[in-house]
Amino acid sequence: MRRFAHRLAFAAILGFGLTYAPLAVAGDEALADSLFQEGQAAMRRGQTSGLLADYKAACDAFTASHKVDPAPGTLINIGQCSEKQNKIGSAWSAFNGAAELALNSKPPQPERASAARAEADRLLPRVQKIQLVIKRKYDEIEVKRDGDPLPREGLAFPIIIDVGKHTIEVTAKGKKPATKEFEIKDFKAGGKAVESIELPPLLDADKPAGGGPDYPPPVVAGDGSGQRTVGIVVGAAGILALLASGGVFILANSEANKRDDFKRKFEAENCLQKPVPLTGTCKANQEGQKSHNDAAQNDQLIAIITGAGGIVLLGVGAVLFFTAPKNKTTGKPYVVPAASPGYAGAAFGFSF
Repeated sequence: MRRFAHRLAFAAILGFGLTYAPLAVAGDEALADSLFQEGQAAMRRGQTSGLLADYKAACDAFTASHKVDPAPGTLINIGQCSEKQNKIGSAWSAFNGAAELALNSKPPQPERASAARAEADRLLPRVQKIQLVIKRKYDEIEVKRDGDPLPREGLAFPIIIDVGKHTIEVTAKGKKPATKEFEIKDFKAGGKAVESIELPPLLDADKPAGGGPDYPPPVVAGDGSGQRTVGIVVGAAGILALLASGGVFILANSEANKRDDFKRKFEAENCLQKPVPLTGTCKANQEGQKSHNDAAQNDQLIAIITGAGGIVLLGVGAVLFFTAPKNKTTGKPYVVPAASPGYAGAAFGFSF
């Protein structure tokens, strides 16, 4: 099953156009295991030294491992090392994520999900949040917390946060960016379950130097180069998907040959004439035949899905490439006040 999952992930990555991913797939699991072991070693050092730096190093290693090969066990370890640093919000989120990932894994891991959920429930009373207060409405507002973008749709809801110093960055259309620093205190130091953080007001952006009326800029239609580039990338992804499909078909044939070898051995031993349950070589040949038959069927399914995805991507890439617009520049007429000694009126112009 693990082999099937990895092959499916490999084919899906190729089939949907992440063209850099295949270069790293072969070593993903080994890299993730190596990073996980680094995290465990740092955790052991932290348990001996009690230093936060060791627990931070553990979290960094576990986080890198999880990015390479997501796993519920890795998230549980992230929750543990985060809690050791008193990052309760991060720990709670990690345990919750581990529970969800365990339930949705193939096969599901209900016991691990239950254990992770219990850890999250244990930390819930200690979780702290911030409520952003926006007193003015801005166009296209963007908010970052400690450099990480916050979803615009979620700004009206409380946001989980860790104890310590933080920075809020705010930008909006036509406004100067603004920054605000604040600190979240632990409950023992007077911290609140939900802390209100008022976003700083945004000032109007400076107009370009030079004075005079702001003439409307020319309206330049896209030359289509971006769309053609996307078409080429999507088409290339389709070719990679078809190549991957062919490779998986070869694996399917290999598994089918191994299945047939076990079948011949099973028949040569006259295993069907022997009493059940089968033992010895008969049992081994029967299990080998079933295992390779399942693998062959799984690989065939993956190859079909990947091949179909490759054909679709090739079609989409061709459409994008051949329907890209040509370079075209349009303009807009404008009227501005005009004045000179002995004359006052209006001037008509056209931007191009």
